[in-house]
Amino acid sequence: MIIHKSLNSIIFKNYLKIIFGFFILFSQALKASENIYIGYASSLHNAMKEIVNDYKKQSDVKLKFGMGASGNIAQQIMRDAPYDIFISANKKWINYLDEHQKIKERQPWISNSLSMIGSMKSLENLTLNDNERFCLADPKNAPLGFYSVEAINAMNLNITDNQIIFLKDAASLQYYLSIDECDYAITYSSYIFNLKKNIDVQSLPLILYSDITYEIGILKLNKDTKDFVNYLQQPGVLGILKNHGFIID
Repeated sequence: MIIHKSLNSIIFKNYLKIIFGFFILFSQALKASENIYIGYASSLHNAMKEIVNDYKKQSDVKLKFGMGASGNIAQQIMRDAPYDIFISANKKWINYLDEHQKIKERQPWISNSLSMIGSMKSLENLTLNDNERFCLADPKNAPLGFYSVEAINAMNLNITDNQIIFLKDAASLQYYLSIDECDYAITYSSYIFNLKKNIDVQSLPLILYSDITYEIGILKLNKDTKDFVNYLQQPGVLGILKNHGFIID
């Protein structure tokens, strides 16, 4: 009888060890599978790649991301796209999601400015030839396009519809510039900051367009999303953004 009890005790202890072992393995697997899905304005892409790579070195949380025009990402979120964090190139789309109770927390982040690309003696006397094309981001969904139209209207530039190439977002506009498909364009100054080739460029006065403020919206509030958003405010991250031409407020 004593042997029987001892045997049962040993079996029970081994059983607990097995259960505990499975619990540890399950916890580690669960931790490894955790991820944050970030949607951000395409103008942030080069900087965000660097920021995400640095964060991966200090956190087990997996970061996934999608980029595009801020308006397009906002519409995806309204259709229940699984983003945890949204970084918009303006307040408009954060406000839009906030009004629909999609935003749990929000905070302003960084700023940008506009520059005009193209051969010109002055902005006031800009005139396009019939065969020249002016590239603009789509003002309906891309904040860059909205700011650009504000600047064009403020300068009273005479550009006809058939001279404009509308592109879906800032990244698409940058691509068209890189393959010399645009004679003129308005883009973010952060793009000009790291441009390798020599181009004609003029900074546009800030009074011509609304303040360009990037804002962060947390869609799913938990420790992982809070930690990452706090990380985005760290001096090292802000230094990366400054190196990519963004304005640190």
